[in-house]
Amino acid sequence: MKSGNYDLVNQRIQFDQLSTSALVGLEQFVTFSHLDFVVTYDYTLPCSNLWLVAFSFIPFSDSVFGSASCGFNEQVQPIFFPGYRGGVAANIWAEFYANFGYAGLPLLVVLLSLICLGIEAIIRNVQSAALKAGLIVSIIHLTFYIQRKELLGAFVSAKRAIFVALFIFGIVYIHRKCFPRVRVPATRSLGAGTTQRYMAEE
Repeated sequence: MKSGNYDLVNQRIQFDQLSTSALVGLEQFVTFSHLDFVVTYDYTLPCSNLWLVAFSFIPFSDSVFGSASCGFNEQVQPIFFPGYRGGVAANIWAEFYANFGYAGLPLLVVLLSLICLGIEAIIRNVQSAALKAGLIVSIIHLTFYIQRKELLGAFVSAKRAIFVALFIFGIVYIHRKCFPRVRVPATRSLGAGTTQRYMAEE
């Protein structure tokens, strides 16, 4: 449809071809085929941008370091998906296999486990509701995009949610500093004519 070939669209939505058309090209099958291809042909990436993952949370780091030139998708698509006009997503399992061979698979499991432990530890120690919400949204981003992007791309997507949370946290912090809540002494009755002083906010 994007290319304007409506005759082909009409052909593919015919009843006898509808089920096949719905499955062929489905993103899940395309991403699975990444792993199939790299394992079958024992493909090794000429270069990798995995080292940039450590710097992915630095603002504009992906643009500064030019990560696209060594991206998994940019190297794999011309070889295994030359007929696709659009993107073909990515597969982090295929990415790690293409970088480290079979050792890349347990390495990825360990890496993802450490990431989960790190995020859990941060959430436990963060008191700000805004930052916690940002971390939760970043986890959702990471969980979703890690299924269809290379590892660096998934981290860059998660970074955006964290930056939005930090921005909101900064605004709230400045507001509280500029307009602090005033605490005034007050009393409350404890019964039998007894009162207790406490601080109330205005």
